[in-house]
Amino acid sequence: KSGFYHIALGAHVPVVPGYLDYARRRGGLGPPIDLTGDVRADMDRIRAFYAAQAPTPYHPADFGPIRLREEK
Repeated sequence: KSGFYHIALGAHVPVVPGYLDYARRRGGLGPPIDLTGDVRADMDRIRAFYAAQAPTPYHPADFGPIRLREEK
C-alpha cells in the first residue's frame, strides 16, 4: 500500500523503516529517510534498508517484494 508514502511526502516528514525478525527474535528501526517525490529512488532506499537487515517474517509464505504501484 502506498498511503504511508503519500502521507509522509505531503506532510514533509521522513519515513522511519522498522522491522521484526522472528528467527533472530529482534526488531529495530532504521535511519529517517527524507522523501524526494521520486518514488522509484525513494523506494530503492527503503528496499536497501530491508535488504541489509534481511529480517525473517513470521509467515514467510505471505511475504512478497516491496513495490508500490506507482513504480511500474
